[in-house]
Amino acid sequence: LEAARAHGYPQLPSFLCDELLDAQDSAGREAIGKFLLWLRERVGRIVVISHDASFLDAVDYQVRLEKLDGQTRVEA
Repeated sequence: LEAARAHGYPQLPSFLCDELLDAQDSAGREAIGKFLLWLRERVGRIVVISHDASFLDAVDYQVRLEKLDGQTRVEA
């Protein structure tokens, strides 16, 4: 975030988190939840890639990918 500001961006346009919740205990999940709330105020878009559906209620928009019979189905 500081690097974006140093280069003249008022806000980082996007932040990508891949499998952020893997191997986290309840304290780790809570800390990540707080971090994402903090980050939400500072970044234009947060993209979370995860197999864990436990946090889906906390997001504004979802794109779900499902692989079935060798084909990937996209649900928005």
